Amino acid sequence: MPGENKEKKPIGIFIALDDFRKQLNAWKQSQPERFPVRPWEKPLMGERELMGIGVFYHYPGYKCFQYY
Repeated sequence: MPGENKEKKPIGIFIALDDFRKQLNAWKQSQPERFPVRPWEKPLMGERELMGIGVFYHYPGYKCFQYY
């Protein structure tokens, strides 16, 4: 990713996050005793959105979430 232009870099990061999320979910499903299913806890945002916000917040170097 170092030689990419700035328009394609967020897409590459999002794809890497999605691949990581898929591997993490497969690992979590292989160990059901450690991660019980709680159907009453429905998040308002998906895992991809939460991870994307976290990574893209730190990417440009913001120090205050209010300015982000």
